[in-house]
Amino acid sequence: MVDVTVLTDFCCPVTRDALRALQDEVLRDRSSAERHAEVAYRYANALGDLMHVVRRMSHLEDFRALSERLLAVEQANASLHATLERLAPLEVEVVELRAQNQLLVQLLGGRGHVEFAPAPTLPRPLAPNPVRLEQARVKHRVGAHPFRKVQRIPLDPLGHDFKRSDKPWTNLRPEDSRGCMCRQVLKTS
Repeated sequence: MVDVTVLTDFCCPVTRDALRALQDEVLRDRSSAERHAEVAYRYANALGDLMHVVRRMSHLEDFRALSERLLAVEQANASLHATLERLAPLEVEVVELRAQNQLLVQLLGGRGHVEFAPAPTLPRPLAPNPVRLEQARVKHRVGAHPFRKVQRIPLDPLGHDFKRSDKPWTNLRPEDSRGCMCRQVLKTS
């Protein structure tokens, strides 16, 4: 900065108006320089803010991709819940079928494991007939009903000697743990 009093001492014919004009010009230049510096600082701050935003843009894109993935997962989850609701009655049927399978395995005298009992794969004409109770070792006893009798069939522990029959399996039921299987049939005599 230039001191005006020093200029008046060293300069010869300097008029007061010229001196004021010079002072005004210096003040204008100084305020202009300050404004330019302030604008430069503001631009630097804005540039820093923009750089921060640019650095966050990748995160925003990641958030957008994650939100799209979350929406897809929620839709898949809703679809799975709908499928599970449809499968619930089927699970009940599977439990019932497993119980029937276990009963059949018990009736066959423990041949095979309940969970791993294979389903019949032969066509119906080639498949073996069910147990024929009339030809097996059958003990007859008269039940409480006058027209019915109960057949007791001793079960072979190895399950070898059952004969085949056309009677349905649903008539069979285990009576006790003494190795016998019972079925009620109509009394013929």
